[in-house]
Amino acid sequence: MYRFVGKKCYFYVEKDDEEYYDPFIPHYSEYLSRKRTRNTVKKHITAIHRYWLYSLFFPNDSSYTWLEFSFRDWLSDYEEVLKKGFRIKMNCFSDDRRTKTIKDYFRSEPLENTGQEFAALEKYFKYLQDKDLNPLYGFSESDKLVIFSGARDYRTLDIQAKHGKGSGYGLKAQGLVRESLAERITVFSELKERNRGDGSNILYGNKVFPFVLYDVLLEIADDRSKLLYLLCGAASARIGQALSLTKYDIDMHNKRVYLVDPRTTRVPLDPYGNALFGQKPRSELLKEYRIDFNVGKYLNIQFKGPIPIIKTETQDLFFLQEEYRDMFFETYARYRNKIKDEYPMVFQTVSSKNNNIWLPSNANDKFGGDIDKLKERYPKYAKYLNLQNKFHSLRHMFGQFIANMAYLNSDHLNRDHTTRMANLEIKNTIDLYKEFCAKKMGHKRTESTDIYFNADFAVDSYIQKKIQERHEFSSKMKRAIIDLRESDSELYFKEEAV
Repeated sequence: MYRFVGKKCYFYVEKDDEEYYDPFIPHYSEYLSRKRTRNTVKKHITAIHRYWLYSLFFPNDSSYTWLEFSFRDWLSDYEEVLKKGFRIKMNCFSDDRRTKTIKDYFRSEPLENTGQEFAALEKYFKYLQDKDLNPLYGFSESDKLVIFSGARDYRTLDIQAKHGKGSGYGLKAQGLVRESLAERITVFSELKERNRGDGSNILYGNKVFPFVLYDVLLEIADDRSKLLYLLCGAASARIGQALSLTKYDIDMHNKRVYLVDPRTTRVPLDPYGNALFGQKPRSELLKEYRIDFNVGKYLNIQFKGPIPIIKTETQDLFFLQEEYRDMFFETYARYRNKIKDEYPMVFQTVSSKNNNIWLPSNANDKFGGDIDKLKERYPKYAKYLNLQNKFHSLRHMFGQFIANMAYLNSDHLNRDHTTRMANLEIKNTIDLYKEFCAKKMGHKRTESTDIYFNADFAVDSYIQKKIQERHEFSSKMKRAIIDLRESDSELYFKEEAV
């Protein structure tokens, strides 16, 4: 299997009395950790480890040569294996080595989203062949696989030029500069971009938890899970942010709840700009409890950016509806009697340990169980509940709800309702809702909110209704004008006859 020691990861396995390890992975995992969160690094490493084990235990048929069976062919076969899943079995002996049993050493469940696996592999192989990044480049150079084609990815470069930072200046790389900036297309390119699944996720929006079932989810959840579902769904928190909640973030009297990065010196600020409860900066406060979110199991809880963004008048979380805010504080009033007073974290396990924080893996398992209950209770909605990302689907639900409100509250959709901002920029209703949504979700730029701010089928029905209403009105007006002209013509001919 694999194991992290600090920021370095190590692969090790025994096969046919031989020991195997990957010498590049410790350096590569450390390299990834420079700019990526621990959870992202683990996702990349998991994909590479899965491929490493498969290559080791299911090698290519030696009757083929690489001319007859290319690396691209190998990857294509591996894609099909990922979709079906695979197992690696090993012989296990008893302590006295008299009894032998065969057990699963590794099991890969069927994967729908294989694109992420190949994106991780592409990055790893690029690293291996980059002499400026790979300190062991000399070991990999002699056994280099051809992963690059002769083509370059100009399409992605053009998209970045159109929508990326600085796109408003109208600058675009040309000639040799364009050639040097465009990424080289690899054997992984098509595999990582290939459409995931059978298309049903696109139809049913499986990135988004269905809002119609949100209240039922809250109904079947226990108090601990309900608090988490309210933070992630009704207030758009990421799972790591929500699990960082402490008792110093909850203002019961004014019904305000804050989320503060435990690695920083920030404090939750009340409406007057003062530290809530007069508390110390967060990292100093947690230090008194011997809690450090940079080591141990706390590393599994990634906070990411501030939520809402710092440049907002109110720093407490925004709830989609006031009933959810009331529900949060009613639930917390019950739940706080079940947790340890001497431990500051709100989300705790039932363990007797002093540092019994509830981890994302445990929370995801509990959420999966509640999803199964929903499927059993409402089988006709089961297809909507095959969610790609469990807790993140609640954050998508928040963005979709705000988008629905934007469209449904703008009678003329885009242009008729506008507001002139302080900088004289004119924004329509939907722009204002999106900007509000971005701030409350912790995004500095509205472009980052685009993947969340997507109206659902209710808005499609609304727009269709509006079009039909206007079509009917237009038809009536057209009929009225024709009738009026006909009556005028009849009157004219009558007058001529006289």
